[in-house]
Amino acid sequence: MNIPIKRWLLLTHRWMGIGLCLFFLSWFVSGMVMMYVGYPKLTHAERLQHLPTLDADAPLLSPRQAFGMAGIDGSVSDLRLTASRAGQPVYTALLQSGPDDAETAVAVDARTGRRLPPASPGRGSGQRTDLPAARWPSAIRKCPGAKAGPG
Repeated sequence: MNIPIKRWLLLTHRWMGIGLCLFFLSWFVSGMVMMYVGYPKLTHAERLQHLPTLDADAPLLSPRQAFGMAGIDGSVSDLRLTASRAGQPVYTALLQSGPDDAETAVAVDARTGRRLPPASPGRGSGQRTDLPAARWPSAIRKCPGAKAGPG
C-alpha cells in the first residue's frame, strides 16, 4: 500500500473540506432557526414561583406610614411591595418630581419605614443602578392605591 504523498494530501484536503462544509452548513441552519424561532419565556407564575414569599402575618407599615416616616413626599406613579432585600419586605416606588415629570426611584423598608440606599455595583449586589426602576424584579404583588400619593 504505497500511495504517494501528493495523493494523501489531495484525499486529506477533500475530506477536511467536506467535514468543514458540513460544520458551516449546520452553523448556518442553526442560525436561521435562531432567527425565526422564539426564545422560551417564563410565565408570570413561573417567575413568582422562585421568589421569596412575604409573611402575610408580618407586622408591616402601610405605604403611607412608611413613606411618611422616611420623609418622602410626592406623587407615586408605581408602588410595589417586594422581597428584594434578602427576603425582607421593601416598598419600591417611582416618584414624580418636578414639572418635567422626571421619575425618581426610592426604596423604603416596609417594617421600619427607613429609606434604603440605592444598590451599588461595588457592594456585590450584581444589579445595575442605571436601569429604570420599572424593571425591578421580584415584584410579589401590586399595592392597592398605587396612584395615590403617600402623604
